[in-house]
Amino acid sequence: MNAQTSSSELTATLQQKLILLKELRRKRAMAADFGRRFQLEMQLEHCRAEIRSLAEQIDASITAGSGAP
Repeated sequence: MNAQTSSSELTATLQQKLILLKELRRKRAMAADFGRRFQLEMQLEHCRAEIRSLAEQIDASITAGSGAP
């Protein structure tokens, strides 16, 4: 698989994670009890970590595709 395809796939996954992040934030805002809000906050943190990782992978993929060191 070439860098362009990889970058495109990573970007699509990133878009899905950003949609999930938005949905989790909405659910957290509507949560009635502390336990549910805490659970959603943990899911949000996990989602944020995945987004950071995907962003780093996309950056590396683009850098590798451009021939930069």
